Amino acid sequence: MISKFAIIVSFIILKVNSATFEEDVTLTIKQKMSLDEFKERVIPSITKNYMKTELYLVKWLRSSRFNLDLAEERFRRNLQWRKDQKMDSIHDEDWSDMWNDDIRYYIDGRDKLGRPYALIEVKHLDIRKLILKGLGDRYVRYLDKGVDEACQLVHEFGERYGNISRGSLIMNLDGFNIVQHVCIRCMPYLIRGLISFVDHHPECLDKTILVSAPAMIEQYVKLAVSLVPKEISDNYLIYGTDKNVWKTELLKYIDLDQLPRSLGERKYLKEWKTRKYQNVFNFFGETMISKFAIIVSFIILKVSSATFEEDVTLSLKQKILLDEFKERVIPSITKDYMKTELYLVKWLRSSRFDVNLAEERLLRNLQWRKNQKMDSIHSEDWSDMWNDDIRYYVEGKDKLGRPYALIEVKHLDIRKLILKGKGERYLRYVDKGVDEACQLVHELAQRYGNISRGNLLLNLDGLNVVQHTCARCMPYLIRALISFLDHHPECLDKTIAVNAPATIEQYVKLAVSLVPKEISDHFLIYGTNRNVWKPELLKYFDLDQLPRSLGGTKIFEGMED
Repeated sequence: MISKFAIIVSFIILKVNSATFEEDVTLTIKQKMSLDEFKERVIPSITKNYMKTELYLVKWLRSSRFNLDLAEERFRRNLQWRKDQKMDSIHDEDWSDMWNDDIRYYIDGRDKLGRPYALIEVKHLDIRKLILKGLGDRYVRYLDKGVDEACQLVHEFGERYGNISRGSLIMNLDGFNIVQHVCIRCMPYLIRGLISFVDHHPECLDKTILVSAPAMIEQYVKLAVSLVPKEISDNYLIYGTDKNVWKTELLKYIDLDQLPRSLGERKYLKEWKTRKYQNVFNFFGETMISKFAIIVSFIILKVSSATFEEDVTLSLKQKILLDEFKERVIPSITKDYMKTELYLVKWLRSSRFDVNLAEERLLRNLQWRKNQKMDSIHSEDWSDMWNDDIRYYVEGKDKLGRPYALIEVKHLDIRKLILKGKGERYLRYVDKGVDEACQLVHELAQRYGNISRGNLLLNLDGLNVVQHTCARCMPYLIRALISFLDHHPECLDKTIAVNAPATIEQYVKLAVSLVPKEISDHFLIYGTNRNVWKPELLKYFDLDQLPRSLGGTKIFEGMED
């Protein structure tokens, strides 16, 4: 479920504003004057000839809505990025490891207008394997290399023939597999690659065509595309597995001799014979990306839930496995709370009682805690986060005496933090907050004996997709959520969100309706009607444990600063 919505995020980011060549080269007098001024500002900093052409420069200006200052800032950031990433020599590097791992793309094909298209075949890709091998950052650089090569070809053709300004993308989704292609750990890297494309190659892409899409993915993406303007949706085409349908559509844009064998024709693409291949920032802004990204975040937050009785009940076979697990890992543990059966069984149960997997995960967690200096993280100075209104509160308790973490989004501005270059510090701050909340669960469990999990309460009053879930924010948010899943199994019971904007409430309720009842019962989301959500909150919390912002009387430390 996480990945299905994440796929939509990825595909929508891919769909940037499209246009014909005539539209790309047609300017009003006022726009032409802006272009002339833009050229005067940036050309002295340019060393590459293709970057000095009006056809190239106008892409930066138009994608900035002819805001000269914004276009200049984006363009200069791009020049610096190209220098920092050594993009001028990236194509000379040895990429045989990616090719041998079947991470391949092809740019040999042309459409009926002579424009290049990039082809990606997902059947033999295994992005998850790359990530698990620690090659995530190399994969992102490989994506940058592929996009740069394709867009350079567009520039080359533009200079050579004079009537080409964009290319197209064809994705053959035959063999698509959510586990291998859009796993949770893969998504930060995929989104980084996509954002890099949007940031550094404006108006390079015209049509995006997906074929052999699994039925569920086809439905989700068609739903998403139906929500965007027609001038965009007409350039985003997705087809299911019926070859008679998608082949007919492909032939409207591409001749038979330019389609590969995997798409039913005879073109041999570069290196094709080496194996048996069958072998947003955009016109409508960040809003659509962020709506789906919010769903990804909320769904990830809903991990397996249970009552205390379920948490402490084991079968005889499970108890034997727990004893074996304890023997293996306790010699490596220094913290007393980690030696308790209540703590250890969380790793075992979340690993489906696979002792080897549980041991591997727990030992990785111990190493992570050491590397991140988690034992001293709470002694660090976090006043900068607090002063930037990045706050959380863990003093509240539910009616069962369990702690809950409260997050109020109204004054948060995650985007500002990212733009200030504090994304990594924000991640560490989130790790600190999660660790503090989960440590409180362990502490209360040892003190009272009947507590195994806590809750999360989100007040979404003032939620703003630009500030809270911007496209540049999502890699950090997803990394933070993955860190939570990796290092704090079964810490969370209920997730309750109130004051959700109508569209977010509808999307998340739709998503939650598709998961099993034992999970959906532990994920509650309510809109902005106080008369609805307050009675629901009072089922779980007393008034003296709710903040004033939610109609209670409790004053949390620092909340009213």
